[in-house]
Amino acid sequence: MRSLLLYSALVLSTASALRAVKPTFENKTPVGFSVQDSTVRTDFVVGESINIRVDLDQAASYEYPLVGHFHSVERSEQIGSVDTDGMQVDIAMVDVVPFGVNDNIPAPGYTSSATHPAIHMAWIEQTTTTPRAGFPYTGGSTPLYRVMYSRSFDGGANFDAAVSITGDITYHPLTVNGGGGSFSTLDLEVDSGGQPRVVYGFVSTADRERKKNIYLAYSNDGGTTWPMPLQVNDTRVGGAVEGRKSAFPQMVIDDRDNIFISYVRGSGAGSDDVMLAKVNRFTSPFSILPIGESGTAGTGGIRLSPNGDRATGPDLAVGDGDALHLVYFN
Repeated sequence: MRSLLLYSALVLSTASALRAVKPTFENKTPVGFSVQDSTVRTDFVVGESINIRVDLDQAASYEYPLVGHFHSVERSEQIGSVDTDGMQVDIAMVDVVPFGVNDNIPAPGYTSSATHPAIHMAWIEQTTTTPRAGFPYTGGSTPLYRVMYSRSFDGGANFDAAVSITGDITYHPLTVNGGGGSFSTLDLEVDSGGQPRVVYGFVSTADRERKKNIYLAYSNDGGTTWPMPLQVNDTRVGGAVEGRKSAFPQMVIDDRDNIFISYVRGSGAGSDDVMLAKVNRFTSPFSILPIGESGTAGTGGIRLSPNGDRATGPDLAVGDGDALHLVYFN
């Protein structure tokens, strides 16, 4: 009789231990779930219930209950309203600090820190028009593009109405040797005073040569107004044939708010150059520092890569002491 009691106790003890095993998730759950059609969902409409499906290898218990803890739910805010083709999107913001001459202001007129620093967004968007006879360059049915901008002062809950930072200027997208996929790109940065700067590459529609240019759009009032965009690459002085085919702009702003722009120029025949330009922000409007690649007066910046080599893919960064670093493929 005693051995039977010991056996029964052993069985009960083993069963209790099995029930104490922590459940594990199966079938890649938890996942968002649609009750209506039993499908996996990753997006939900604001104001509606969020349903989660959880598959466990055993039932939840008092010792191991199933508890859902949501730190936050991501929310998407529609910024643009034109249902057209688009390209690259960039976002930038600056940490707010309540000291210094150039305080990182979250919004125009603010002079101290705020709960939500301004969020700046820029993107390339197709317009709803195509160039016709009224344009110097008639591109037939080729779509026109522009650069749009919007900002938020409440952590992204709401954004201002999107505006074109290129004014009335529209462009054709850059393409591979005149055809194929488009690759017009942009780079958005914000200086220490909360002023947004956007550099981008497009094909000019203002002339019949269809120059592939690099442009800088900038605002000095936190993104409210935007002067006429500034052309960065050299297409005006004698012998500037290579500068008429420029692409892949990148930008960096140092601790003193100096603006540096790198880009690629060339014929696309294996001898592209990596260029570096500095913006003179003390002129009105802004201008490109007039230093040519040979050290003489010119525009378009200086050539950093060996002449005649194929260089592409530049990227910029600023290190300690405002040391400027650039990497590229050669």
